[in-house]
Amino acid sequence: MNPPRIPLLQVTGADMYPSTLLAAKLLWLVLFFHGALFAMEVPFLPLFRPLDALQPHVVAVSFALQAVFFAGGVALLFNVRPRIACAAIGIAILLLLLGNRTTYRNHIFICACAFLLGAAHDRDERPWLLVWQVAMLYVFSGLNKLWEADWRDGQFFDAWLGSWVGWYQWGAARFTPGVFGAILAWGTIAFEVCLGITFLFQRARPVAIWLAAGFHIGLFVLLSGATFGFFLHSAMVLLVAFVPWDPAGVELRVPARWMRLVRAALPWADHDRHIDVGESCDGRVTLRVNGVGEMTGLPALRGVVNRLPVVWIGFVGAVLVVPWYLPVSIVNAVLAVALVICWIAYFPHRTPAPLCEMGATVAT
Repeated sequence: MNPPRIPLLQVTGADMYPSTLLAAKLLWLVLFFHGALFAMEVPFLPLFRPLDALQPHVVAVSFALQAVFFAGGVALLFNVRPRIACAAIGIAILLLLLGNRTTYRNHIFICACAFLLGAAHDRDERPWLLVWQVAMLYVFSGLNKLWEADWRDGQFFDAWLGSWVGWYQWGAARFTPGVFGAILAWGTIAFEVCLGITFLFQRARPVAIWLAAGFHIGLFVLLSGATFGFFLHSAMVLLVAFVPWDPAGVELRVPARWMRLVRAALPWADHDRHIDVGESCDGRVTLRVNGVGEMTGLPALRGVVNRLPVVWIGFVGAVLVVPWYLPVSIVNAVLAVALVICWIAYFPHRTPAPLCEMGATVAT
């Protein structure tokens, strides 16, 4: 008897592309657990003059927008009109940001735009608007640094890291003053611009995703746990939206000795009932993606993990509840798993497998 299907762990059958829906759920969880919206209540100092008219009703307006955020999040998590829910969440976050210039943060604004752009795609459309958002994010981040004089001459790094980061002090001591900072600054600018451009090319996008994940986690490790608000989490979550999803389902073939275990365990993880299980004819683990090809061995296992939302939600939940007072080495170990997850998701190298008849297929 199969266990009940939990909507929170399902991403198919809704009116959004599966990986876009999964990324939206993860992004809402990031915002919720970081308490981003609770910090936007007072004072009321809007960015635009017309919003001053709301001053007498600021408490009611703030409460209403937060209620929209929470109601939209619940609807999103349980796949109830997720596109409408995403649009409502994005609008609520934008209005809360525009109503308080003292708590405006770029990474929260990025999240709001991601919800709105994700809502613009239907279930059969990959999130090309999100691709452009991420591409422009990195390109203009690099260009913005280029226009700053303290970035061009390296003084930014000297002022920021020179007094407290050991590896920077070690490197700066081996160059003429200002040179090491300038090398890092120009390297960062070039990397961000090139990374953004790489995202625009579909064939190069897996490499761009890998580089972006490594870049953010590398900053976390090198800067002793700096997450820049929760930009680290939101940036990593946005990359999930680019994972291709096979709407026709996949077939998993496993050796006979594994059949009993897989049949018992997979229904608890695959709440989309997206993976059909059968016995392998050659004793190897094989994943057949309809209309694409086959993967065997480790790539096949990675392909299975890639298609289980419970893995993504569980991992993000674990990272969000990690006590950040723990030693940085422990947190680094947790985030190192993020690189493994990215490798699992974005590098499912396909290898030829002998074609043979599928064993008795068991839909999970």
